[in-house]
Amino acid sequence: ELSITVVTNMIDVMLAFTGKNRIKLIFLGGTFSDGKDGFVGALTNQEIRNFRFDKAFMGVVGIDLEGNSVTTYMAEDATTKKAILESSNKSYMMLETRKFAAEGNYVYAGVDDFTGAVLEKGVDAGVQKQMKAYPIEWII
Repeated sequence: ELSITVVTNMIDVMLAFTGKNRIKLIFLGGTFSDGKDGFVGALTNQEIRNFRFDKAFMGVVGIDLEGNSVTTYMAEDATTKKAILESSNKSYMMLETRKFAAEGNYVYAGVDDFTGAVLEKGVDAGVQKQMKAYPIEWII
């Protein structure tokens, strides 16, 4: 069994790992965001910058393969995600395939700023062709 440390600012993630054996759980505070069900902003970002993560997994609102952009809705969420990217050796988008057709209003990274993306299912041939333009790991 693998012994890991999970650091999160998201309440759902914290609850998922509460009481699990061999998992050290660290919860980050900050400004609560109802829309994100977690904590974001300057205080959260300050805490994040004290860590060095082996791997980070984060959700996205939208992804634009033509424009090389990854988006969210809130600037505070974007700055928190940027802090995570900067503190991580490897970073993965948790990407529902419907996000290829969605668009947030705040760009916080390029697709190529990530190590990879984890998708819940395969995508059509047109999207597959666009995905090949990026030297990242696509995990389906």
